[in-house]
Amino acid sequence: MDAGAVTSDGRKFHDASPQRLLQFLKPYSFIAGHNIVAHDLPVLRKANSFDKISPECIIDTLLLSPLFFPNKPYHRLLKDDKFDSNQINNPVLDSEKARQLLEDEISAFRNMPSDLQRILASLLYNVEGFHGFFQMMDVSPLQEKSNLVDSIISTLSGQICSNAVVHRLVAEQPVAFAYSLSVVNSNPDSIAPRWLLRNFPAVQSIVRLLTNTPCPQGCGYCNLAFDPRRALKKYFHFDDFRKYEGEALQENAIRAALNHKSLLAIFPTGGGKSISLYFQLE
Repeated sequence: MDAGAVTSDGRKFHDASPQRLLQFLKPYSFIAGHNIVAHDLPVLRKANSFDKISPECIIDTLLLSPLFFPNKPYHRLLKDDKFDSNQINNPVLDSEKARQLLEDEISAFRNMPSDLQRILASLLYNVEGFHGFFQMMDVSPLQEKSNLVDSIISTLSGQICSNAVVHRLVAEQPVAFAYSLSVVNSNPDSIAPRWLLRNFPAVQSIVRLLTNTPCPQGCGYCNLAFDPRRALKKYFHFDDFRKYEGEALQENAIRAALNHKSLLAIFPTGGGKSISLYFQLE
């Protein structure tokens, strides 16, 4: 085993002893690392040195990365110091890169609206790897689940369906839901990165539920997001759809597609099949 660490005040550690590493870290309130929850801690705990380390002081920069950089999270630390891919990692350099990434994550978090900060803290506060970060940033969670649900709907008004089952997502999938909110807040039309979807596959379906599933009763978001005439004007600069012998063939097909219905559209020549297909692809 080879261990390395770099502290916030510039001290460095490089040694093979878990006991000496623990002694080195003892004066500090938080321990951060890239993939520390799934990789480093299990190894160190097997050495019977870190079994008493509280999960509340752990910060995992890998888990935090999709929250603050949802379109391009750092699932690997950049190994620009390695000339050969088979070269053994330098744990001190890796620690320095993780510290730099944490500083970027802190900066990104501080640039978030305070309401969104509180929402993420509320969803992730009791999860190892996240708790230490929010504690370090002095952001506490909302105490009542109903307050959290109301805050999510209010903060993301105009970005998600107001009638989505937010209360269920909060209770059943808080981590995937937190990542989904970050994706929505950043750019809901972008494709979530492969690493995020592989490790948290529910994110894709949650984003679809929040932004791409019209609610039957209608809401401010859905009425605009799923208004085919508004999209027609925005993307094609037409005021209205083409009709064929008084029948709104184009609009009917598009509305069926927007409501995720199976359909077979048979139009006469010049009936407007191309623009209807393009709408569905969009």
